Amino acid sequence: MLSKTYVQACLDGDANIFDLDDYIDYWHNNDIGMTLREFLGLTPYEYQKWGKISDSIIKDVLRCRKEGIDFAEYERMKGEMLCKD
Repeated sequence: MLSKTYVQACLDGDANIFDLDDYIDYWHNNDIGMTLREFLGLTPYEYQKWGKISDSIIKDVLRCRKEGIDFAEYERMKGEMLCKD
């Protein structure tokens, strides 16, 4: 059994962005006892955005976690910077 969430495993260097599908497959094929969101280690907001945007946001989520930045705040700041250009 995987002992860490996907996000935590990535932050610890035990997984990378390419392992996401393996975690999802593991969740589908095993009785985990938690939601996919919990198993992946995403916040409700991150999970919602991931469902809408796709795997492309995972890199940003991990970067925010490493730097201690709230993902929603990061997106707001990113949007403001795009508007200034």
